[in-house]
Amino acid sequence: MRDCVFHEYEFLNAPEQAQIQSDLFYDYRTNVDAYTTWQAWMRRAQPRLLVIWGKHDLSFDLGESERYRADVPNAKVLVLHAGHFALDTKAEEITDRRTRNGEGFNHATQLAISAAGAGKLFGLSAGEIANAIAIATVDNISLVCVYAEPVSQWKGFSPGTTGMRAVYAASLARPGFIGPNVLFEGPYGLQLMFAQSIPVNWEDPSHDVVTQTVRKNIVR
Repeated sequence: MRDCVFHEYEFLNAPEQAQIQSDLFYDYRTNVDAYTTWQAWMRRAQPRLLVIWGKHDLSFDLGESERYRADVPNAKVLVLHAGHFALDTKAEEITDRRTRNGEGFNHATQLAISAAGAGKLFGLSAGEIANAIAIATVDNISLVCVYAEPVSQWKGFSPGTTGMRAVYAASLARPGFIGPNVLFEGPYGLQLMFAQSIPVNWEDPSHDVVTQTVRKNIVR
């Protein structure tokens, strides 16, 4: 926590930060008007939601944490012996609880699925891209303990390394190398590991971002 205070102090004293923070605080007045939009999205999308709340937060009422369940009934609410900056002061406790609750996966696991973008660059077919995703993901199950204090250098390298392996997986799938085709729903697949279903809406237009992947050529 002490290091966090020093880092924040240094950051907030950087040039132009006073104006940036003033603009941010002034913009808070638009939040209330946006609530209905955010709430409608949560009711429609039903995202996996973990609400982390400090019981001693003087800025918000403690009862507000439970109101998220009105829109997302399966939301998990974690109330901690903390103030407004619970993520800073209770990071290790949050990490420990998520791991014990079967949520101990780091976002780098999802990053392995960027093999889909690499596959598109290589001109792979849908089947080949599926193999690339399977190859990249099955051996890149990253645990959230990478964020536990004391944080190591690997925290910074982990996402980049996973992305590199995703590209390598796509290069293997290109000549016909196959991966486990039951990655999600099969025996000991991700659904079982996460202990819940993984709904995917293949009609979601946001998935089209894969088809928009572009390659930049670096000229030395």
